[in-house]
Amino acid sequence: MVRKEIIEKLEALKEDFKVLSCKEVPLKDSPFITTKRYQYCLNNGTIVYKEKLCKNVGDGSGSAVSILPITKEGRVVVIVEPRIGSENGVTLGLPAGYLDLNESPLDAAARELKEETGYVAASFIPLRNGHRYYQDQGCSEAFNSHFLALDCEKVQEQALDADEQIKFMEVEFDDVLELADNGYINDANSLLTICYGEKVLRMK
Repeated sequence: MVRKEIIEKLEALKEDFKVLSCKEVPLKDSPFITTKRYQYCLNNGTIVYKEKLCKNVGDGSGSAVSILPITKEGRVVVIVEPRIGSENGVTLGLPAGYLDLNESPLDAAARELKEETGYVAASFIPLRNGHRYYQDQGCSEAFNSHFLALDCEKVQEQALDADEQIKFMEVEFDDVLELADNGYINDANSLLTICYGEKVLRMK
């Protein structure tokens, strides 16, 4: 079970981000997401129609990174942020973010970690031997990459985008595994990064 003091600290961080109200706002042209429709002709003669979601951020594909930051003391930096698509409107997970135009996944990982938490890492290890994975190949071409960030230390305050709301805390690695196993961490990117990060850490 997750330790009581971890849950209490998590709930305190989440308090500011609880959703008080929500209403649909008419949106003609989204500054964030564009939907495009394509006709595919397959080799067997079949014609299918599919929609693709294009995120108007970074490199335009919506490709992103997820980071498992381990401090010099062996603790993990996790973040709390509002997420409109989540069940409770607030999620616990790992630092992550989109790639900027012409930015490598490694550079994006270092930048996002520093911006979202103020931490920098002495080194990064690409997980799954650097192989990327699709976020949702049914409607997007976006790729994700994930990294283990080692010997992290805090060097500055957060440098968040205007529309970002993020809080963070340090927990023991065993606590992260418990949070994941008990449903407190629910996003696929964080869960995959924790899973593959644990595999690398066991080999060290």
